[in-house]
Amino acid sequence: MTHLIHLCDPWGMWYNHALLDVADTAYACGDTVKIMVCDSTIKICNSNREESGLFCAWCKSYRKSLFRRLPKDMEVLYYADFYLPENKSAVESLTFRYDSVEAIKQLTYKNVKIGYGAFSTYVAWTRNLYPKMDDEFRNYFNRYLKAECIATEVLGNVLEKVRPDMVHLFNGRHFDNRPFFDLPKSLGYPVRTYENVKRDTKERLSDGTKRRLFSYMFFENVLPHDIKYLCGTIKRVWDDSKLPEDNKLAIGESFFVNRKASRYAGDKIYTQAQKYGELPDGFDKSKRNIAIFTSSEDEFASIGAEYDDDKLFDSQLCGIADILERFKNDADFHFYLRVHPNLKNVKYKYHICLLELGGKYKNVTIIKAKDKVSSYSLLENVEKVLVFGSTIGLEACYWGKPVILLCAAFYNYLDVCYKPKNAEEVFSLIVASGLPPLDKIGAVKYGFYVMYDRRESCKPVKICDTKYKILRELFRVLMQMRLLGKLKIPLSEAEN
Repeated sequence: MTHLIHLCDPWGMWYNHALLDVADTAYACGDTVKIMVCDSTIKICNSNREESGLFCAWCKSYRKSLFRRLPKDMEVLYYADFYLPENKSAVESLTFRYDSVEAIKQLTYKNVKIGYGAFSTYVAWTRNLYPKMDDEFRNYFNRYLKAECIATEVLGNVLEKVRPDMVHLFNGRHFDNRPFFDLPKSLGYPVRTYENVKRDTKERLSDGTKRRLFSYMFFENVLPHDIKYLCGTIKRVWDDSKLPEDNKLAIGESFFVNRKASRYAGDKIYTQAQKYGELPDGFDKSKRNIAIFTSSEDEFASIGAEYDDDKLFDSQLCGIADILERFKNDADFHFYLRVHPNLKNVKYKYHICLLELGGKYKNVTIIKAKDKVSSYSLLENVEKVLVFGSTIGLEACYWGKPVILLCAAFYNYLDVCYKPKNAEEVFSLIVASGLPPLDKIGAVKYGFYVMYDRRESCKPVKICDTKYKILRELFRVLMQMRLLGKLKIPLSEAEN
């Protein structure tokens, strides 16, 4: 069996260690393994988004140190050896036409969704959902698109020569990795994408350095964010566990208990600044109180079509405004709009305009991202919850609230939320009195998926990363000071 493993950029250092661990395992089984790496043929990547030559040189040096652990007969393939003159001519002749985010997402090259890949990276770094489509933006953004086209040409030649039985890559969402998912899959090659699922506590070694243990798992022929695959995996992890049912329930429920107590539960803790028991001023329990929880919308902006297609409203802002407009003259209802804490430093209109809704409608209270009002106290005191895909939807179900899901979410198929098909159904569910909460077992299964120590299915990787992190942070600071890069990332927002 022949494996083709693509090493991504070095910013998240564990990714490469994890993939090299995959290479070591396959090699030990007698399989043929070929490692594919960038070599400055493409000058821009998710780590080096400003095309710094010095950063490229450091990256190659870092990779060289990684390769010392490889067997001498394991072949390393470099982009430059597979970027032929005819490929270069084809890429240089390309032009890209787009005048909106929707048009960007439609851009493809040889079955590679270059628009999704490029926009995903741009939004991840800038958090700008609606960039101004001017010359500055296009001149910068086209570099992402062209980089994907170069990688597509290179990979096409590699696939033709190697004919691998399996292609391996990390994540696959960003522009410097998207071709390595889309192209092989379109040509019928099996693809595995990898993702981090657990970070254990650090341990100190005898020489004083710290070692961190990462665990990862792989996904067959889908991106890690694929909703159906993820929900299927969550159910399968539950079903396959040999633990007694009571133990599984306890582990799954610990996720929600920890989240409510602002303890670590597999993700960043967003509620540490909140004060449990604190409700918004003037909270009137005689009203029909409805909580609306936003998501960090930029995190879902360019993952894939399933997230874009399964939307009831064009955006969170549009959806919330429509709901408030519909109920603006109904004094029985009061809405509490909890802005996601991860939006606290976002200055773009998709966040700022949410805050302005309080001045337009009398029956809404805006709870800002930095506000100390407790999301969990709010949950306990409202009639029902409207959610735009954030994890609080699962938590609300667990704590016994009826939840109405207004967009695609990673828990779509866990049967924890009401899923209206159109705006009229949304309004009907809001009006419905005595709407029962759904069974919380789907939420508990998700909690189990996050909290269960799945060492049998998740491969651990031990990494001593202290020196690497110091160098990485140095490069980050220097690039922010404009001392290494030559490109300026455009941040201007579209006017409309």
